[in-house]
Amino acid sequence: MLFVRLRMRLLDAGESIPILRGTRLTGRVGEYCVGALNIQQRGTETSLATNFTALRLRRNVLANSDVGLLVLNQETDGPGYNRVVGTDGNFRFFQNLNFNIATARTFSPAGVVPVEGSESMQKASISYRDDLWDLRSTYLRIGERFNDEMGYLPRTGIVKFQGGGGPRFRPKRFSTWMREFYPHLELTDVSRMHGDLQSRYVDAHVYINLQDSAGGEIGLNPTTENLIAPFQINKRRNISIPAGRYDFNEWFAFWRTNGASPLSFNGRWAVGNFYDGYKQSYQFGGAVRVRGRFNAALTWSRNQIQLKEGRYTTDLISTRIQYGFSTMAFINALVQYNTDAGEWSSNVRFNIIHHPLSDFFLVFNERRDQGTGGLLDRAVIAKMTYLVAF
Repeated sequence: MLFVRLRMRLLDAGESIPILRGTRLTGRVGEYCVGALNIQQRGTETSLATNFTALRLRRNVLANSDVGLLVLNQETDGPGYNRVVGTDGNFRFFQNLNFNIATARTFSPAGVVPVEGSESMQKASISYRDDLWDLRSTYLRIGERFNDEMGYLPRTGIVKFQGGGGPRFRPKRFSTWMREFYPHLELTDVSRMHGDLQSRYVDAHVYINLQDSAGGEIGLNPTTENLIAPFQINKRRNISIPAGRYDFNEWFAFWRTNGASPLSFNGRWAVGNFYDGYKQSYQFGGAVRVRGRFNAALTWSRNQIQLKEGRYTTDLISTRIQYGFSTMAFINALVQYNTDAGEWSSNVRFNIIHHPLSDFFLVFNERRDQGTGGLLDRAVIAKMTYLVAF
């Protein structure tokens, strides 16, 4: 499936770029589904004003399939622009077999992407699932000059393969307490266009799900990274990984209790080699649910990393709170503290459903320096949507 994922761009210091206005239109006309989105971004001292447009057209074909067209356009004040045109098809057969294909091409001014190569992307995937087997694979090719500035592309000039699966056992003999037992194997392989390996990730996991929705997983994650240039893994401490090929393994175990109960817990432990050193990871969380109106969760995670270039420990503490005043009004908040960045960040969102499928949002964002308590960034955002049916 080809879809739109627009990025909220950030300045170098991490501040969000303000949005002036935006509009969205979605609907259905006969066999066609249409969608349009337009956002105008304000200009700043370091960023030009930019307009973003996304257009989507999809048509149902055969008994349970569809084909579509996607157009993305980014116009910057001045000569800058970036455009993407793509098509996709999603075909479903026999209730178990799915086949998806997509292709796209980008257009940018000369000199924006100076390297030689292709400006296109191709993707094909197939999946099969029945009462026992769950199998899937994906092939992705991204050209060296493919430049999707409105999306997120971690790498260009690559060929990527993902595949795996396994049997999902639901033995009747243990059905009073066990819902599913799922041993599975996954492979992600990324190579450069010329064929040399860039990275490889394998997970060999065994997952169990109990009847009360508690469950856990254990497994091994072999990883290969082939770095052609040094990689800065910790900017604050100026720690980098030298270029070279690294093979390392991670062993882990995870467990969670029933998340629907008034009080629940989860935890994860992992240990193994990490590039030219060693890493241990811990995570523990708890959640509280009160009468379906109030939910709160606290999660703490720690990474202890030892490398030849240095060692460091990072902690991330997150708190989520949700409260429903009624079926039409909600508030949720997220507060995080990152020891490595030395920052507190908070996000509070108030949502009112003022009309069926129409909302009003009031959002407050803030970041503060942990050492000084000084304000780094603050924003108050109001957003309203209104569904018009005709």
